[in-house]
Amino acid sequence: MQLNIETKQPIAVTLHVYDYEGSVQIEENKYSLSMGVNNIVYNKPSMYEWYYYLIEYRDPLGNGYWYEINEWDY
Repeated sequence: MQLNIETKQPIAVTLHVYDYEGSVQIEENKYSLSMGVNNIVYNKPSMYEWYYYLIEYRDPLGNGYWYEINEWDY
């Protein structure tokens, strides 16, 4: 999976990976993004399986934002 994320300020991002929504987390990756366009490449545990991802952003004030990608919905 490849994500292109543009930010207006440096920000911390955590990618949480699950087999499906509501299951036990199988992987967690942390990234530090700089201002501008950032490219994140994540290699799935199996290219033959679908996964559920939560992308957690933390700004410098500690506010959290969550986005989801659910491959089961496609």
